[in-house]
Amino acid sequence: MAFSKEETADLAPRLQAFLRDEMDIEIGALQASILLDFMARDLGHAIYNRGLYHAWP
Repeated sequence: MAFSKEETADLAPRLQAFLRDEMDIEIGALQASILLDFMARDLGHAIYNRGLYHAWP
């Protein structure tokens, strides 16, 4: 899974804000983009499959 430039531009700042507000961790835009790519690549399938499992009647 890969995000478009527009999606990354929307999601990376949200990830930065979450880490800052919830975990008191400051990261830059590049680090947020790299973390977002990792999450999509390595965790995305598990999250997607869980969503399908919960949506199936």
